Amino acid sequence: MRKKILNPSFIYCVSTALSAIYINQLVTKLDPLVVLLICVVTSTFFFHLINFGKLRVIYTNFFKTYQASIAINISAGILWVSTFVGLSIIDPYIYMVIYFIVPSVIALVGEYSTNRNKMSLISGVSLFAILIISIYLYIGEFTSRSVVYGVSIALVGGISSYIYRIQAKSYSLKTESTTSMVLCVRSYGIILICTSIIIFYPKNYSESMSMFFNAHTMTFLLVVVVLSFIVPLYFNQKGIEKSGAKIHSIICASIPLLTLILSEFGHNQYIKEETLKNYILAVLITIFLTLPTFIRNSRAS
Repeated sequence: MRKKILNPSFIYCVSTALSAIYINQLVTKLDPLVVLLICVVTSTFFFHLINFGKLRVIYTNFFKTYQASIAINISAGILWVSTFVGLSIIDPYIYMVIYFIVPSVIALVGEYSTNRNKMSLISGVSLFAILIISIYLYIGEFTSRSVVYGVSIALVGGISSYIYRIQAKSYSLKTESTTSMVLCVRSYGIILICTSIIIFYPKNYSESMSMFFNAHTMTFLLVVVVLSFIVPLYFNQKGIEKSGAKIHSIICASIPLLTLILSEFGHNQYIKEETLKNYILAVLITIFLTLPTFIRNSRAS
């Protein structure tokens, strides 16, 4: 029974970690904006297909709540552009550390200011300290302007992910939409940003596009679409339904650590002296991400 409860959440964690790794491998060879544009158009088409009978309701709600619709598209656009561009510059592990810690710190500080929960403050401050240490060690290891740029983009991605979650929840409540219905209409901001940059800041996109037309790249691209835009969204929702939001969030705290393990495993590397510090920090991140929820659940029971 326990295995069944945890299974959807675990699949979500693994697919999210693999998504960051595969995106990194793809966008270091191909232009990240072109890759993102193709992925988003493909996934949006998929969600339109599975919601075909509800499209009239979806778009009626979309235009009726146009302010919320614009907000969710802007936040989603910044989030995904930051993710793909950031992963073209920096390591998937450090990106996921920043991506998960930043919104968590904001949420924990917000919870402390509302409820005066000391454990939220302790976890928030601890995570912020780990974030600074992780960024310092990573930048110190590579010492290049592009890495600083990549870390800055990851910080923007982390902040926008927090804003997106709030906007997505607000939009779904206002329109009484399911997750897949929201995913039909939240991608226009991403498409607009990618298309605008490609048109107004042209470079040699023809070379990048020509590299897509081979079996290996197309297969890789399909894997990224499924792992980034379809599987995580489904199993995230299923994980919440099966185990509850609190337990699901505890399990999801393992994603930075999973990303590190899978990334090292993919390069046939295991725990070495130079990577040991990353494992220690990843374990600490998992602990401080789960601690407030774990203690809350213990008190409730």
